Amino acid sequence: MGKLRFAMDLLEINTDLTHNTDTELEEELMPEEESQEPQAIPSLLDQVCSVLCSDGCQMVELGALVSILRAASIVHHAHHWQTVGNYGDHLLFERIYNDSLPFVDQVAEKAIGLSNNVSLVNPTTQVTAINLAVSTWYAAAGTDMVGMSLGIEGCVLDCIKETITKISSQSLLSDGLENLLQGIMDKHEEFIYLLHQRQSSPIQLQPNDNGNDALAARVAKVIKYTKLAIPDPAGALVIATLQKVIKKTRRSQTKRNSAYLRSIRKTT
Repeated sequence: MGKLRFAMDLLEINTDLTHNTDTELEEELMPEEESQEPQAIPSLLDQVCSVLCSDGCQMVELGALVSILRAASIVHHAHHWQTVGNYGDHLLFERIYNDSLPFVDQVAEKAIGLSNNVSLVNPTTQVTAINLAVSTWYAAAGTDMVGMSLGIEGCVLDCIKETITKISSQSLLSDGLENLLQGIMDKHEEFIYLLHQRQSSPIQLQPNDNGNDALAARVAKVIKYTKLAIPDPAGALVIATLQKVIKKTRRSQTKRNSAYLRSIRKTT
């Protein structure tokens, strides 16, 4: 009797199993997975802030902005050195890194003055933060130096906007600090304009030591280009470029080059 009862129980189990599909069995056997929300990738400003101060120092955003501005200037300076065969780009990168340097000093002094925390500009952590920013940009960049500088300037603008938002949310944004940051944004928007102009309509200028014929042809093209395509301040940059080109020609050509320079000034 006991054996019969065991056989009947076994038959009932087999019957129940045949009612389940393979998929249903897998669902029953698989453990429940916890739903995981995708984590937001921290911005460059946040990453740099964590390098400078892991426990959330006051005005750490300004210290991070100092690192990012210095990193951008370093890359533009490197592009100035690395430019070969295009004297106009050589001078364009020089202008960008020279014009950006004064703001680094102003933001650094503001950071220390408002926070009374000199560690925000500690050389060791600043170098680490600068390396982080430069490495991030180079990891996403191609070989086009103008395009890379353009992308970096867009990132700098985003970081300045984020700095204003974060400091404002802490009720620490004074009128003077806001004016400073807005002024920096204005200058970097100018950099973006110049780089956009260069990217859309490149001009190649080189110092010429082999007579004035080639120089005269380039001057004529640039004058036409300046009058028809580029409003100031880009036009002023082209004229400044020509002035430097002429100064670098042979001393024996000074008189004729001066005539070309006078004609440039008359047509602008």
